[in-house]
Amino acid sequence: MITCQEILSRIEIIFFDFDGVIKESVEIKALAFSEIFSKYGRNVQKKVRHHHSLNSGVSRSKKFIFYYKEYLGVDLSESELQECSDKFSEIVVKQVIASKWVPNVLSFLERLRENHECYVVTATPQSEIEHILNELGINSFFRGVFGAPSEKSEIMQSIIRESQFTTEKFLMIGDGLTDYYAAQKVGVQFLLRETTENTELFKNIQCHRIADFSEPIFDEA
Repeated sequence: MITCQEILSRIEIIFFDFDGVIKESVEIKALAFSEIFSKYGRNVQKKVRHHHSLNSGVSRSKKFIFYYKEYLGVDLSESELQECSDKFSEIVVKQVIASKWVPNVLSFLERLRENHECYVVTATPQSEIEHILNELGINSFFRGVFGAPSEKSEIMQSIIRESQFTTEKFLMIGDGLTDYYAAQKVGVQFLLRETTENTELFKNIQCHRIADFSEPIFDEA
């Protein structure tokens, strides 16, 4: 079986999801959705959390439109959608910044800086992810940072086209099915950051996996 070291030895450019890959912030987002829909009852909250768990890489705007339409029979106006998104940001941004790092991710990024080109590709809104990375002081690790409303596969495809490398030289590190399917769509390798929350989702998917960045991803030589 090919090792993570062997994968990275062949890679030039790496795409990182953010929540669950760089910061332990997945549950923060789930609780925020649950809080926003709390006034509609536990059944709606349950449906929202379940859908969110299956679609962690989908933008919150698309989720709000879907949840209100499918679970409440409401077509959100632009102003109502913006209000939902603003409330969501108020709940999560400070908590995401304060959340724990995925173990050893900072030393991993520092090591990558020597020989790899890295990008953040996330469903978090563009201005918000830029603010978060700035507050965390990790902008310098990344050649580019891309958030919603851009689609992950579109971002990756654009970077692939502009590079001098074939798709075999690219890697996507993610923790959700959206990340996996985006990588599949553009034909790049996928590395799963496996957690107790996503193990069941990926039980029938063959892909390389790590629990965190404490594992011997790089050869020490």
